[in-house]
Amino acid sequence: VSNLGKGNLTNAPIQTNYGWHVIKVDDVRTFKAPSFDESKGRIQQTLVQNKRLELLAKLRANAKVVQ
Repeated sequence: VSNLGKGNLTNAPIQTNYGWHVIKVDDVRTFKAPSFDESKGRIQQTLVQNKRLELLAKLRANAKVVQ
């Protein structure tokens, strides 16, 4: 699909997990991936959140509930 020019269709249907598709390219735009510095804060947040969830799961698994 990435090799198709604007306004072109795929030569044959493409099968995905959702069925068969004929794809038409309506527009082509350049994509600028964010730099590490632009993504750093979000990456840190994600890593901290994952560690918190991991710790909570461990604490729950090892917890003894007494009534």
